[in-house]
Amino acid sequence: MTENKSPEKIAIMFNEISGVYDKVNHLATLNIDKKWRRGIIEMIKQDGIQKDKIFDVASGTGDQTVELLRLDPQEILSCDISEGMLEIQRRKIKSERVKIINEDFMNIELKNYFDIITVSFGFRNFKNQEGAFTKMHSLLKPGGSLFVLEIFRTEGISSRLSNLYFGKVLSKFGNKISASNYAYNYLYSSVSGYYSLDEFVNIGKGLGFRPVKVKNNFLKIVNTICFRKHER
Repeated sequence: MTENKSPEKIAIMFNEISGVYDKVNHLATLNIDKKWRRGIIEMIKQDGIQKDKIFDVASGTGDQTVELLRLDPQEILSCDISEGMLEIQRRKIKSERVKIINEDFMNIELKNYFDIITVSFGFRNFKNQEGAFTKMHSLLKPGGSLFVLEIFRTEGISSRLSNLYFGKVLSKFGNKISASNYAYNYLYSSVSGYYSLDEFVNIGKGLGFRPVKVKNNFLKIVNTICFRKHER
């Protein structure tokens, strides 16, 4: 993991591609990414998880935040370091229950406050993975739930397919549409250099979380993990 993942660098990159981010995402996944995000909502409903206060971290253009509103929570805090991405989100979401802020979530001081934290395709971009887990642990109420939807490094045929798609197809396609020289190259390197699913789950387990459910969304590459913060 040698990429520059400073918040400043990541913010600049996502500001640059914010205008085409949704278009590229939905084309790249044939809109299946919407189903994956809805899958988090279904998990929450099925398990009867408390959902009054929700924090959508690295919320970007707000696709996950829109889905979270279907849970009818009391409040949602939607946070991202890219103002360009949040500008798109503000056009989608007009609910008074959603507070949208341009901030690094590591700076949020609301200890033991949230029932649920969601991170959809954002965890991989954090500079300090262990620090991110620790911060989310402090923000969640005891027994609170962390949902992570992410792309993980794989082995075997899945790895070859992932490298071909992210390294050859999506990087060229995404960079061309976005007119960026590096954003979608970064996507490839951030996936190929990232943790495997098992490694990621074990980090969470070592930092006060219990893995409750893991859902393989696509070829073991895209997965949703539900963690639960240990009760006191």
